[in-house]
Parts: sequence; structure tokens; C-alpha cells
Amino acid sequence: MIITAGGGGIYACWLAQLGYKVHLIDAVPLHVEQARFASHLNEFDYWP
Repeated sequence: MIITAGGGGIYACWLAQLGYKVHLIDAVPLHVEQARFASHLNEFDYWP
């Protein structure tokens, strides 16, 4: 498991594509929403 902080999920999506289970932490709600959207586009599981 990898935990990423900030960045809107850019590294989180890349790491998930490599097969890692990734958790994203971001203080900006918009960045969290963007990461959720990207996870849907790439068919990754995400946590609500």
C-alpha cells in the first residue's frame, strides 16, 4: 500500500496503473474530486 499526499492524484493514478493499492490524502477538496474522477476514467477502485 502506498499513501500519496497532495498533487491531485497524478502519482496515485500512475502507481495504481502499476498495480499498487494507493490512498490519496489532499487538503484541497477539488483535488480529491479530480482524483476520484480520474479513478473512474481509469476504472480504479476508490474509497468514498
